[in-house]
Amino acid sequence: MPGGGMSGTWRPASTPISAPAPAGTARRCEWAPPAVHRTAMEGHAHVTPQRVRGGYKRFPPAPVMALPHPPLRLILAAAFGGIALLAALATSLLAGNAALRRIEANQFAMLDTAAGRFAERLDSDMAARWRDVQLATRLPLMRDPDTAPELRREILRHVHDTYADYALVAFVGPDGHVVVDSRRALEGQDASARPFLRAAMRGPVAEDVHEASMLASRPGDPTPLRLVDLAAPVRTEDGRLVGVVAAHLDWRWAAAVVGSPRPGEPEILILSRDGQVLLGPGALLGRQLDPAAVLRAPMDFPDGGPYLAAVQPTHGWGDYPGLGWRVLARRPAALALAPATALQRDILLYGLAASALAALLGWFAAAWLALPLHRLAEAAARQQREGGRDALPAGSRFAEAVTLARAFDGLLGDCRRSESALQESEQRLRLAQRAGQIGAYEWDIQTDTGRATREYAALHGAALPEGEQTWAAHHEHWLARLHPGDRPRLRERIRRILAEAGPYALEYRILLPDGRTRWLHDRGEVLTDAAGQPLRAIGAVRDVTGRRAAEDALREGEARLRLAQEAGGIGSWDLDIASGRQVWSERQYALFGLDPALPPPDMEHWFALVHPADRPALQAATEAALGAEGGTLAAEFRIIRAADAAERWLSVTGRVMRDAAGFPVRMLGVNRDITEARVREAELRAMLEANPIGVLRGDVHGRILDANDALLRLAGADRAALEAGTLRWDSLTPPEWLPADAAGIAEAREKGVCTPYEKEYQRPDGSRVPVLVGFALVGEPREDTIAFILDLTDRKRAEATLLQDKAGLERAVAERTAELAARERELRRIYDRTPAAFHSVDADGRLIRVSGEWLAFLGYRREEVLGRRTGEFMLPESAARWDAAVEELRRTGDEVREVEYRMRRADGEVVDVLVRARAEHDPVGGFAYSYSVLLDVTERNRAETRLREAQKLEALGRIAGGVAHDFNNLLQVLTGALQLVAGSAGKPERVERYAKVALQAAGRGADLTRRMLAFARQDQLQAGPVALPDVLQGLATLLHGPLGAGIRLEIEAAPDLPPVRADRMQLEMVLFNLALNGRDAMPEGGTLRLQAAPEAVARSNPQGLAPGSYVRIRVADSGEGMDADTLARAAEPFFTTKDVGQGSGLGLSMAHGFAAQSGGALRIESTPGLGTVVTLWLPETVAWAVAAG
Repeated sequence: MPGGGMSGTWRPASTPISAPAPAGTARRCEWAPPAVHRTAMEGHAHVTPQRVRGGYKRFPPAPVMALPHPPLRLILAAAFGGIALLAALATSLLAGNAALRRIEANQFAMLDTAAGRFAERLDSDMAARWRDVQLATRLPLMRDPDTAPELRREILRHVHDTYADYALVAFVGPDGHVVVDSRRALEGQDASARPFLRAAMRGPVAEDVHEASMLASRPGDPTPLRLVDLAAPVRTEDGRLVGVVAAHLDWRWAAAVVGSPRPGEPEILILSRDGQVLLGPGALLGRQLDPAAVLRAPMDFPDGGPYLAAVQPTHGWGDYPGLGWRVLARRPAALALAPATALQRDILLYGLAASALAALLGWFAAAWLALPLHRLAEAAARQQREGGRDALPAGSRFAEAVTLARAFDGLLGDCRRSESALQESEQRLRLAQRAGQIGAYEWDIQTDTGRATREYAALHGAALPEGEQTWAAHHEHWLARLHPGDRPRLRERIRRILAEAGPYALEYRILLPDGRTRWLHDRGEVLTDAAGQPLRAIGAVRDVTGRRAAEDALREGEARLRLAQEAGGIGSWDLDIASGRQVWSERQYALFGLDPALPPPDMEHWFALVHPADRPALQAATEAALGAEGGTLAAEFRIIRAADAAERWLSVTGRVMRDAAGFPVRMLGVNRDITEARVREAELRAMLEANPIGVLRGDVHGRILDANDALLRLAGADRAALEAGTLRWDSLTPPEWLPADAAGIAEAREKGVCTPYEKEYQRPDGSRVPVLVGFALVGEPREDTIAFILDLTDRKRAEATLLQDKAGLERAVAERTAELAARERELRRIYDRTPAAFHSVDADGRLIRVSGEWLAFLGYRREEVLGRRTGEFMLPESAARWDAAVEELRRTGDEVREVEYRMRRADGEVVDVLVRARAEHDPVGGFAYSYSVLLDVTERNRAETRLREAQKLEALGRIAGGVAHDFNNLLQVLTGALQLVAGSAGKPERVERYAKVALQAAGRGADLTRRMLAFARQDQLQAGPVALPDVLQGLATLLHGPLGAGIRLEIEAAPDLPPVRADRMQLEMVLFNLALNGRDAMPEGGTLRLQAAPEAVARSNPQGLAPGSYVRIRVADSGEGMDADTLARAAEPFFTTKDVGQGSGLGLSMAHGFAAQSGGALRIESTPGLGTVVTLWLPETVAWAVAAG
């Protein structure tokens, strides 16, 4: 894998990539170039070699002498085993500690990187939302105060939909009420109490995590909704506040950014500026942590430990200032340092195995080395037995042993050092791959098999079992993990890579097991055989998801910027100073009237488009920006637009970018068309210059930045002094008037404007001018002023003249005032004490004066009616007629004759009034006011109505009485004849039956006659005291059968109820008929209620009763009720709703006649669906006697 500027990697032969050799395996250190990977051992030496120049050499065996020492086999076995054991212990201690320090340092570096990466993501995402809010506030539709709420809501809904984690986006009016929002959840609510919104009305602001106070919790989730708020003011072009756009981010957004830590990844916590845990484990949420206590050492947390932890602050992003969050990354120390612990254990185990192997090797090596020595000893012994004198050289065994030991020791030392260096190199490579999330792989193209490192497997979402260092997979398995959208492209790309061979680089997406998508950058090389056929591919991959997301965010931001520039009419440009080349936006071309298909003009041609009069100033401003002291360009100039030769005003704002040496290399800027603003400014200046009132623009520190000619004349100064900056309002003000200015400035700082006040200006010639000053603070930080100064010289002179006649005028005014006050008091006394309802109406038709009788008549308080229109107290039809009459009175006439209207009293009662109005005119003949008198004709109208009803009933009674008398005479003749027929002997049974039927019909006719006579009041009543409780109890017994089982009868009457004066038989018949009517109104059953109670009747009552004591009898049913038309005709004679033959229509008429004849009254009330109530008033016995006397 390429790394550190090298084109290969150190690794042990015959092992997988980045995998340690198994214990006990002979290892050889070799360099594996990128084009060749040896995969087999090249053999094992069977002699102990010593490295010399040009290769290896062998040492001859040394003679062995029999000495009284332990066997060589035991010595070598013990020596080899002891040396290996000591080396293992020392290596375990030293390498373990070193590895522990390196792993700990790597873990802290990884935690720092993770915390910094998430801090940058938080800042980046918050900055994107910050820009969303800023962009929304700059949209013309949002800045227009007249934009319809529906359009504002649609814009906010679009902003809401662009980012799923918005909980709500709202537009709040200047008064603090929510005008519209993206979910219609808070519209109309008052949010003015929130300091966050008050701050947002002054400028963009962000609010830290908090629980929602106005939004409801999420559906199905009882936990409170936590939000992060962003807001910015919306202002018109002239800076007037239209409202505030506020975006509420669901804090679950941060949890999505952090995500759940995967195995091997650190746990992420987010802390507030003061150390409160905003996001993290449930046991830590809301707890305070001190970021300064996070050191580079294992530490305990409130929810356990120890942990390795690192903290990185957020710094904001661009113009987003940040909220001071801190990101803490932590891992359990036991998990983070597990590789070092495992390494110590493995080294110790490997050392023990190596010790055993070395002892065994020493045992067999000793046997092999001792064999020639034993033979030499036997030869020496044989020579001795045979008497030979040849003897072995004394001590030669020790020299060879020493030489052999030295050679063997040197060889072992070289191998150990090479082994240690190789292990350290492999360890560094593995740590680098893990820290950089780089995974290496090797693909055998011939067999379509591959193997890869643990990091490669982790990048593809695969977890290897502990101890396995490589991941085996086929090429098709890798293709299956690719994103479906990338598979066709990658297949074609791989086909070309294999055909072309050599280095390659790819970027593609993979699908992880949890459904997430990850972008990988793959760089490698295809190796071929001698014939050029691809053998295998070796490469490395790394995660570039964050970079791709940043690139996508950058493209989205650029698109939003283009939209904002198009919406705001802003053109942008980018100038390479060295080459003079420019890059223009489409809007920039439009501003200058150039064809976007053409390249941007160079600086010479660009200046040629500028108006000749403005060209020198613009060139000077540009050179100043490019100079050593410059850096920014800001100017306003005119151009001659190429497309139509129109003269347009533009503003330019630019910034110079410099290299490390401080030389300008690049300039970026924007242009905006300000023609309309300049036209408005010129019109405003012309208006101010024509204004006779002095106008100045200055500040609270005494400066005058601009003024019109009227002010210069008033101050006795010229424009040269103004332009030189020597004209100041504090210098014009005498010292004794400066406190008044200070008070006005203090009031303006509090309210925005000051109350106009008087002061004096002192001209250069020493003369003083009295002036009236009023001003307002504008801009930020509210130190600039717009002031209007009125010359009071003429007014002061007039005041002085008027003061000379003040005494006489005051006496005349006092006398006239006293006279008018006396007349006013007299008029009001007459107005209030006159026993009639008066009111006066001004030219706008509003009440300006009402009499006490008017207030008493209608039941209002004086403060309730003054200022209101008379028509407001009338029914709609009367109000329309009254308005028309008043309009006619105001236009042509001087009097409204008596006209009847209907008015509504304060208690809701409708009364009839006659109104007569007269108009009063001013000296020029115009309408000044009118006064009217109201006459209550309610009782008169009611009396007339009752009279008409009585006359109608009286006429019907006379008719009914005459018919009844004649009909009764006929019935008597028929009855007598039928009785004779019925009493005759010997008549057939059929004749007898017919006679009985005829007699029964004659009886019903007689009953009808009595009813008609009762209605006509020609039937004499046998009036006397009647005890109603007895009557009602008897009626209950009588009604038991006719009512049936489905109707419940309720009777309410106190035992001590006073007796009434009535005909008992007629009363029982009336109540019985009313009860049967109630029964017929309840065919499905119900409740029939009879109530009797005393009632005192006042002088004025709707029933027209004489004042006195009465007993009120009510018959109420729960039946179907009657509609208004039926109720109006219910008491009419012969009117019935029953079927033919079931009713005569005289029951209620007879009851009405009985009540009137008894000195009482009858009233019928009914509502459809709620039943009918018939109320009968009868006088008490004593009251009746008094009335009769």
